[in-house]
Amino acid sequence: MLAERLSSLTGAGILDRRRDPAHAGRHVYELTAAGRDLWPALHALLMWGDRHRAPNSRRFRHASCGTTLDQAGSCGTCQVTPGLEDIVTERLPGRAILRDDPVSVALRAPHQLLDPIET
Repeated sequence: MLAERLSSLTGAGILDRRRDPAHAGRHVYELTAAGRDLWPALHALLMWGDRHRAPNSRRFRHASCGTTLDQAGSCGTCQVTPGLEDIVTERLPGRAILRDDPVSVALRAPHQLLDPIET
């Protein structure tokens, strides 16, 4: 199932797939420019869902100053909308852990959005 999703995203030009030089037989997936351009839309959908469906389980912070981003994805302290390379995501404290697959486990620790995760 995951392989089909990744294949779909690479076919749509959202992800690039390349061999992982550190792990034989594995691949690394990275966002393309088109994939990076999706961030504002994804953030808007997450914020909409938080307001109208179910509370979000993640927080997004400006890596440079640590301020939580507002509903529009802006940093109130620095008065900027940070790029993907300057956003940290973290699980909100007290949220139930619902999944134990390798990706979910790796995403439990705070990390910058564009940093690779090890599974």
